[in-house]
Amino acid sequence: MRFLALCCLSLSLLQLVAGQRTTDPAEVEALKAIAEYWDLKSWNFTATDPCDGNAPWSAETANPRLACDCTIYPNNTCHVTHFKVYALDVSGGIPEELFRLTELMDLNLGQNVLSGPIPAEIGRLEKMRYLSLGINNLSGPVPPVLGNLTKLISL
Repeated sequence: MRFLALCCLSLSLLQLVAGQRTTDPAEVEALKAIAEYWDLKSWNFTATDPCDGNAPWSAETANPRLACDCTIYPNNTCHVTHFKVYALDVSGGIPEELFRLTELMDLNLGQNVLSGPIPAEIGRLEKMRYLSLGINNLSGPVPPVLGNLTKLISL
């Protein structure tokens, strides 16, 4: 009888683990690279999945902040939809890994010390609705591919 109960418990735990939602592995790697590039020490994706709704960076008031959508994707895969690094004095360019987060709808990089051009790869973020890059040291022309972001509500 104990063996049967142990088997049932094991099966239940396997189903629970199999049903857990996790962030797309390519996005996890991109987030790790961004966190390292901008020295965002509070983002520890080794111990916690980026789309864990209980992570400190998932709260609406968190800064830096990540939020995800896990509801419309197959295989319990989550994708980053909100990314905020606001007024944290991050410097350097906008890392190319950011544009691997193709499900982004809200990107807030305002009030930092970002420099260099706005990369043309920003045109890949076709689901973008809210984009804030203001009050930085960005230079160069606005890339024409911003016209690909047809769902933008706020720029």
